[in-house]
Amino acid sequence: MENTIKVAIESFTRHNLPVPDGLTNWCIEHSREDLLAAESDSFLPSAEEFASLLGVDLPAGFVVESAEKPASESEISALIDLAIEQMARDFGVNIHEK
Repeated sequence: MENTIKVAIESFTRHNLPVPDGLTNWCIEHSREDLLAAESDSFLPSAEEFASLLGVDLPAGFVVESAEKPASESEISALIDLAIEQMARDFGVNIHEK
């Protein structure tokens, strides 16, 4: 039963559809909130997708664990910093303290 629930949740999230309340309630009632964790992860972009959203190219030295996995918090932070630096360069603003 749990495998069926997990597959159903993954199917909904893969297609960016909300997980029905019945499935969510079943997970909560049976203390299987871990099955819902896949739901929240699927909405996070990968590092490559996030870089694309920010309009920056991943530098050659940028380490990405998996192109298909959601970006980690540290990857997101690094990409935001990269985007800020690129925008500052584009506008001729020096953001680094000397």
